[in-house]
Amino acid sequence: MVETNYRWNGITLPKCTQRTLDRYVEDGTSGGHFFDNCLANDLQGAYGHADSWHVELIPVIVKYIYNRMPSGCWGSHEIVKNWKGYNNMEQKEAG
Repeated sequence: MVETNYRWNGITLPKCTQRTLDRYVEDGTSGGHFFDNCLANDLQGAYGHADSWHVELIPVIVKYIYNRMPSGCWGSHEIVKNWKGYNNMEQKEAG
């Protein structure tokens, strides 16, 4: 079950943004430079790639990553680059 309408400090994480992050966890699908930098804990890079809408969402995105995403899929650029997603890991283990 996917949690919806995640909120932190009065900011609601849009469902489309949550879906992008959840798709990364499930399939390893990159959401682009902005999301990859958020996942890598490179906030300077995230700000550099953010549009005006996402700049305001960075705090809630970071909280969602920290509180709701598996710790093994975020934290550095190397981890983000190598994450293949739960679905791909299950297929590899079954094959």
